[in-house]
Amino acid sequence: MEKHKSITIRMKDKKDSATSRKAEHPPVHTTTYKQQAAALEKEVEHKGFSVLEQEDGWKAEEWSPGGSKRRKAVPRIYKVFVFAAIAALMIGLALGFIMLRMFAGMDENGNDSTANGNNQPVDAPTADGADEQPKQADFSVEGMNAYVVQGGVFSSQAKAEEWQKNFSDSGLPSVVWEHEGQFYLFAGLGDTEAGAKKTAELIAGKQLDTYVKAWQTEGQTKDLSDEEANWLQGFQALWDSSVSSQGDLAKDQWKEWLDAYPDGSQEMLTELHGQAGELLDNIGDMKPIDVQVQLLKMWKTVSGSK
Repeated sequence: MEKHKSITIRMKDKKDSATSRKAEHPPVHTTTYKQQAAALEKEVEHKGFSVLEQEDGWKAEEWSPGGSKRRKAVPRIYKVFVFAAIAALMIGLALGFIMLRMFAGMDENGNDSTANGNNQPVDAPTADGADEQPKQADFSVEGMNAYVVQGGVFSSQAKAEEWQKNFSDSGLPSVVWEHEGQFYLFAGLGDTEAGAKKTAELIAGKQLDTYVKAWQTEGQTKDLSDEEANWLQGFQALWDSSVSSQGDLAKDQWKEWLDAYPDGSQEMLTELHGQAGELLDNIGDMKPIDVQVQLLKMWKTVSGSK
């Protein structure tokens, strides 16, 4: 039996054998594998490594036959920018520190030119002391009290002044004194209740009703110079003695006190000085009840009432 005997098939006068078909159409898979292997070998020999492409076209990483990965180098321009930023920061800090020291020195020098920490300029001392201002200080004004002859109390100043006309029409002096929203009409005073009642009896003879009551004002603190404080203390002593004497004034003492008035005093003291001067100028023509009402007006001024 012969080996590898070819088989011949005749189709339409053409010969077709299995051997010839194999020669013309080799197996597809064998040819494909060989082509891929050859291409891979050629690629490795040419480059020495393979490149994995990312979707955006940039190289993700490189691989060498030794198996190590190459790190991407930082671009030189980035290093320049980082160095410039650090240098600018250091220069800014240095300049800021220098400016801070300069302003701190200015503040220290400025504090030396202020007085009492209130940023007030210090006046240059003068040779004769003519420009020196009197020092002001808190001075406690003592409270005052006495018995008053009250002619009425009203809810408004207009009503009080309207009723006051009844006293003036009868030739009687009086004063309206506002206190805690009420308006009082006073027509006399005394250091005791009995002394005040004598004045009330005189007023009753004019067909006017009055009421005797104790009246007092609280002590207060005022910003006064030493001279102003001493002058005000002198007034309180003279006022007490004048009330006790039922209007009999010690003229010489009052005149001496008026002459000691410190020029340039506050408005309250100026008003008080004017009222005391009016009292002393007209004392010869005044009745005891007139003196009492003038003393009431001065008391009202010192208390700060309206």
